[in-house]
Amino acid sequence: MTGNGALSGADRFLGLDESELPRCNDAEASRHKISVLSFPLERTVSYGVGCADGPRAILEASKQVELFDHEYQWEPYRAFALNTQEIDVAGTIADVMSQAESDIAQVINSGCFPLVLGGEHTVSVAAVRAIRSAFPEIAIVHFDAHLDLREQYEGESVCHATALRRCIDGTETPLYSFGIRNESIEESQYRRTNPNVTVFSAKDRSEWRLDEFKQALGDRPVYLTIDLDCFDSSLMPATGTPEPGGLFWDDVIRVLEAVTGHTTVVGADIVELAPILGMHAPDFLASKLAYKLMTLASSAMGSTSRST
Repeated sequence: MTGNGALSGADRFLGLDESELPRCNDAEASRHKISVLSFPLERTVSYGVGCADGPRAILEASKQVELFDHEYQWEPYRAFALNTQEIDVAGTIADVMSQAESDIAQVINSGCFPLVLGGEHTVSVAAVRAIRSAFPEIAIVHFDAHLDLREQYEGESVCHATALRRCIDGTETPLYSFGIRNESIEESQYRRTNPNVTVFSAKDRSEWRLDEFKQALGDRPVYLTIDLDCFDSSLMPATGTPEPGGLFWDDVIRVLEAVTGHTTVVGADIVELAPILGMHAPDFLASKLAYKLMTLASSAMGSTSRST
């Protein structure tokens, strides 16, 4: 796959070797094919730095994730055919994004579920463009402290602060954003006049009407994008723009359960981990979230066919 390098041995997600976990391209219909894509892009961050190290930290911490799921009382990895790859980030950001879109599209066309590990939130733009080619009717479910709906930020039109704007530009793609607690006046005006954007503020979490959300979502396939700063800064300090007043583990999981129990998730990303030396908890949270997301998403995989 051009631009991608397959990771092997202990560098794989969960650290399992080939004898323990089939590869994504193994043609075993009973397994859910998942490709974990390390995408260590860091070009446009504007405050804390270090998200280029996020994918590596997630992969390393994943070796410590218990394979037996306490909530569901089984070992989900046994249902996965999994591989781990790295997307090349050399070159201009335009070249990187174009190549990444092509690489992710190849993953989708091979029948694998792409789980992208960022890197800055800009990686979602390439992923969503690739997903939309296969699933034109997608909705985006977005977890974040920020809306990321600016037209430009610090002179850049494609960056971490404009990522979701670029994901929905020129489309009628519904966007549901959870955990928001920081927005610019431009973003506030934009989302209030765009009927395709629905915001679930962190401060209102006790009033979220998930039944109404699922009804609005309908049976559209979903792309999930999780900026780790959606979590409260006490839980997730290891991110470039930590924000107080955020979500906690159970808040995020109940939304993920609502989505995956209702419709098909066709791809996802987890972004903006900026590891802090000697602080393992944020890395582990991100790794466990990735495994939980795989577990939940796999329960609904296969009910939506790719566009041809």
